[in-house]
Amino acid sequence: MYDFTRRCAGEEKLELKDDTHIIFLNATGRRDDCSDKLRIFLDYVDGREVEADDFIEKIEKAVAFNNQDKIWRKNVMTLAMEYKTVEIMAEKRGEKIGREQGEKIGREQGEKIGQKLGRENARYSDVSSGLYSPEKGAELLSIIMGLYPIVSMMQTTVNVTGDATVTAIVARNEKLLNMEKFNS
Repeated sequence: MYDFTRRCAGEEKLELKDDTHIIFLNATGRRDDCSDKLRIFLDYVDGREVEADDFIEKIEKAVAFNNQDKIWRKNVMTLAMEYKTVEIMAEKRGEKIGREQGEKIGREQGEKIGQKLGRENARYSDVSSGLYSPEKGAELLSIIMGLYPIVSMMQTTVNVTGDATVTAIVARNEKLLNMEKFNS
């Protein structure tokens, strides 16, 4: 069993004091340091047959009660769908970032190869023919450099919008978002 609190990735001593604990149970992991009650609970979580004790009976009653509560079930399903939406959005964002990084690396490698080939071919080309000139290269570079800030701003807008959307969804699910202020 692992018990986590919310800490800053860059400053481990900096902790969000919101009393939130995220607990991960490894029901199939090492159990030598577990109490008997915890071992029974882990067996139950893992779907194994266990002898019912007071704690397991309380869990079974709570599960049965919640399974009959239509509002609770709807909330659980809604939350599950929202988590799936966040997962899909994160996957798409990850793919986008990966694609951008791949394209950047590809461009860099292509530029290096192009420069090398250009240097090799420059020895054999007739610069005076007008097919290549430093002026044409400068014109092309100035066009690209002029468009880059606009493209960069658009990428930043997409990234910030995506991050804000995911943050709002998570904050709402964690009941940290004041919906009245959010909608005003």
